Amino acid sequence: MPSGASAAWLAIADATMTRWFTAPFIAREPDAIARMKAMVLATPPAGYIANCEAVRDMDHRDVLRAITAPTLLIAGRHDAATPVEAAEFIRDRIAGAKLTVLDAGHISNVEQASAFTAAVLDFLAAS
Repeated sequence: MPSGASAAWLAIADATMTRWFTAPFIAREPDAIARMKAMVLATPPAGYIANCEAVRDMDHRDVLRAITAPTLLIAGRHDAATPVEAAEFIRDRIAGAKLTVLDAGHISNVEQASAFTAAVLDFLAAS
C-alpha cells in the first residue's frame, strides 16, 4: 500500500478492481490488476470522489441524436457499471453508430486489449 493510503482507500481500490474486471481476468492477470490498483491508490480520494459524482450527475441522453461523427461504442459484456443495454441505448440514438461487445468488464481495453484494438482499427479503416 502506498504510504499514506488508508485501509478504507485500499478497500475501495480492491472493490474497484472487482467492478472493473471479471473474476477470471483478476485471477489470470495479477500484474495487470496490481498496476490498475496502484493507479487507483495514487489517485487523490477527493479527485476520485469528484469523478464519481460527475459521472453520476451527467445526463447526455438528450444530445445523442445531435452526434453526426462516425461513432464506435465498445461495451464489456460483464460490465455492471455501464451494461451493454446502456451502450445499445446510445447506439440506437446516434445515426450509423456501431457497437462492439467484448467478453470483458468495464476496462475492456485492458482486459481484452487485442480485441479492443482490432475493433478500433477495423472501425477506423472503414470510416
